[in-house]
Amino acid sequence: ISYPDAKTLKQLHAKLFADQNLHSNPSIALKLIRAYAGCGELDCARKLFDEIPEKNIIFFNVMIRSYVTHLKYHDALCVFRSMFSHVIRADHYTYPCVLKACSGSGNLWVGFQVHAAVYKI
Repeated sequence: ISYPDAKTLKQLHAKLFADQNLHSNPSIALKLIRAYAGCGELDCARKLFDEIPEKNIIFFNVMIRSYVTHLKYHDALCVFRSMFSHVIRADHYTYPCVLKACSGSGNLWVGFQVHAAVYKI
């Protein structure tokens, strides 16, 4: 998948925000988060992620995977932990990325806990 450059994304983001399409249509916000992450603009992706009031598991998975893809394992684990305060349950897409983040960060304790949760399923 090819993504537009960061400047183009930021212009699109501003237009969508001004038109109020961003928060009323979660799929647009999700695509924009993916695009920001795809071109390496993780700070912009995270800022938009944090602004979404009603996040579901898909938003969390995209943000976790984006951090893991860019070797930002600690950030991926922080997003994973924040899922619990939103009462979001991990799914079969979440666990592989979180385990990779645990491995990459050397956080074996969380890795053991995640593995135990997967095993219970």
